Amino acid sequence: MAQSPDAGKQRRWLDLVQRWQRSKLTVREFCERHQVSEASFYAWRRVLRERGLLQDPPTESATSSTPA
Repeated sequence: MAQSPDAGKQRRWLDLVQRWQRSKLTVREFCERHQVSEASFYAWRRVLRERGLLQDPPTESATSSTPA
């Protein structure tokens, strides 16, 4: 079965978004350092989530317990 036309792009963006998640940089800083547009970053992050390839890392508020 042939790969979809954007399979290479998908792999590249999945790698970039995962690197951003680990980087602790803002999206703007990350995009500037990697010379990609913020619009493309956000669009691909949405596409990867919709395809079930990307999970958001737990946020600090989601992992800390709050008093009852």
